[in-house]
Amino acid sequence: MEKFRNILLFFCLIALMTGSKAFAAGSTSTNSLIRNFDEFERQLKHYTDTCRESFTLNFVTDMATEIQKDPVRFQDTIFSNGIAGWSGRDNRSGFRYRVDFRVVYYPGKKCAYAYSSDNREILSEDENRLLDKALEIASSIDGNEENTVKQIYDYLCDHVSYCTEDNATADVIYTAAGALLDGEAVSNGYADAFYLLCSLKGLEAMYVMGGLIQNDETTPREQPDTVLRVWNAVKLHEKWYMVDVASGDQKSGISYLTYLLGTDMMSKHHVWSAVFPEPVSRETFSRTENPLIEVKNWLNAEAQIRQAYRQNIKRLSLVGLDFISGSVQVKRIISSLGVAHCLYYAINDSCEIVFD
Repeated sequence: MEKFRNILLFFCLIALMTGSKAFAAGSTSTNSLIRNFDEFERQLKHYTDTCRESFTLNFVTDMATEIQKDPVRFQDTIFSNGIAGWSGRDNRSGFRYRVDFRVVYYPGKKCAYAYSSDNREILSEDENRLLDKALEIASSIDGNEENTVKQIYDYLCDHVSYCTEDNATADVIYTAAGALLDGEAVSNGYADAFYLLCSLKGLEAMYVMGGLIQNDETTPREQPDTVLRVWNAVKLHEKWYMVDVASGDQKSGISYLTYLLGTDMMSKHHVWSAVFPEPVSRETFSRTENPLIEVKNWLNAEAQIRQAYRQNIKRLSLVGLDFISGSVQVKRIISSLGVAHCLYYAINDSCEIVFD
């Protein structure tokens, strides 16, 4: 967690230093003073919904102090609006703290706005190619809200390869262009593509920046490592749920352990601090297919696994135990059934078993 906070604090300082070179042309001031993070998100959303590239926000000095105390929350809130990068020039006058923002949006965000506003002139040639590709993909997706989200999730897992930043050769992997045009992306690219496809299908979505807790059998649960991560929230039946497509794209297949989760479940393996325009549901979405089954102990887990196998259920998701440390126990149970091979995914207190 400390490593994650240091990374974002570094980006925050770089942005402010870059912004000190100053810009003013095209910025528009708003009269309402920002006194808390909720008001900051409201005013920020006013400009970012229409992909404004420069604007001015006015904070009371007490709020500016709060931002200095919690720069991670400030950064997370900015990036949740589809902003890929930003700089700012600040100017303090009495009780007012003015910040001139200049921002760069994810191409998926820009393409979604260009489509909804019927104004493709704001897009570059590459962004127009991206929108054409996204429209082609969206035209092949049909069904109700839940089915549409699942088809988008599955498409990205099937057609995009996760590219580690160590192997990155171009910035495009951080965008929907990398995911949809080149078939390679990091979590930013998956999230940007998910946002774009959901928007084209009439679903509300947003970006979430935070951290993914890295736990394995050799890492103490009380001392987790956290790496930077971008994922999404999507609105289904008037409620918001979180979706991390990049985590679901496993080398051996698709996992749904980070699909349509509420904050109670998501917070077990992800951390974030952004203020959102609408609250995300605490409860996980009641999936009609492959629901999450809660187990209290290993005897209960074994009973569920044996029952699923007898009933020829191909995919079983369990929650409630330490399935990372307990992977040996799960594999022993599966082996006792005479199963030669199956896929097993685990993330903290959740696991998924896919019988071949």
